[in-house]
Amino acid sequence: MPNYNPEPLEFAVKDFQPHQYNFGVAKSDGIYMGRMLMKNEVLSLINAAYPVPTKAIARIIEIVENIEIYVEPEYNISSR
Repeated sequence: MPNYNPEPLEFAVKDFQPHQYNFGVAKSDGIYMGRMLMKNEVLSLINAAYPVPTKAIARIIEIVENIEIYVEPEYNISSR
């Protein structure tokens, strides 16, 4: 089995309080984590396919890296 050490994940909730964690917060964190992992996977696929990027690929990498991970407030129905 390959040695896989994932990088630590940062969730959308920075101030974790167990009594405030509910379905809305879990859903928000899940959406945030999924989008972040998808962004990282796209970057790793581009880097694997183009170890020495061309100008166009470098621009694509820059665009993907600058994508802000946003979770719409309607998913976070908690009162924090």
